[in-house]
Amino acid sequence: MANITGRGMFQEDLVTVMDAIVTGWTATLTKLDADTTVADGDYYDSGDSDYVVSHSATSTGMEQKDVVDFIKDYITAYNLVLAKLDSDSGATNTYVSGLAMTDPVDSLSAGNIYPHGLNQGNLMYELNQIITSNNALNAALNADGLQLNNYDDNDVTDTVDESDCYQTG
Repeated sequence: MANITGRGMFQEDLVTVMDAIVTGWTATLTKLDADTTVADGDYYDSGDSDYVVSHSATSTGMEQKDVVDFIKDYITAYNLVLAKLDSDSGATNTYVSGLAMTDPVDSLSAGNIYPHGLNQGNLMYELNQIITSNNALNAALNADGLQLNNYDDNDVTDTVDESDCYQTG
């Protein structure tokens, strides 16, 4: 679990959460490629995951712009995969209408997330949204009756907890 404190989030925790997101996402795409129920076999190889994998964090942390790029690129890749699933003859659920994420970077007035940085509260919110959406997709894939029905093995179990936040007066 990553914690946000009154001073923000430690880079080590940010790296842990982002690595967990990349690992879970890559595992889901790899499993889709191996699932013979879906007609399309290039979820990973098509490059959809490159948006996320190219921004995986390092032990030294990331610049704010890189974090914003990670969030934006994950949402782009996630929505591309949903659209691909909707057009896949082997998948029967409708994915985009129920699971699509909006990109906060394209809605500057709505979220305090800007091209060169973001506040810590919005960072926590977006990371939790990504984790929740990733896990919801895995649940939808399980419910779709695909051959490999244990997609929830790829759930991201890290959470972002704001319970250590405090305000001083």
